[in-house]
Amino acid sequence: MEIRIVFGHFIEIIIMLRLVEETYSLQLQESLTLPSWYGRNLDALYDVLTEPGFGGGRCTICFTGCSGSGDGMQRYLEAMKQMCRAPVEENTGLAVEFVD
Repeated sequence: MEIRIVFGHFIEIIIMLRLVEETYSLQLQESLTLPSWYGRNLDALYDVLTEPGFGGGRCTICFTGCSGSGDGMQRYLEAMKQMCRAPVEENTGLAVEFVD
């Protein structure tokens, strides 16, 4: 599930992981409005997040329910956290948060 709040050019996207554990790749694609070429893996997500203009210049992505996910999702979540560090450094308008 996602909630999209737009204030001018700022977008906040909240993704509740407990609801997407089984279908997180598809939910990410739909929630983040990813392009059709998105390959549903972390490499492809990195490519999208580092695209110039992703999120209209100012975007926060907040993943909630991180501590309530199963073991498989926890391993994926750790890999996602590591992957997200570089796009946040490269894209000054992007913030990614992981909340229990």
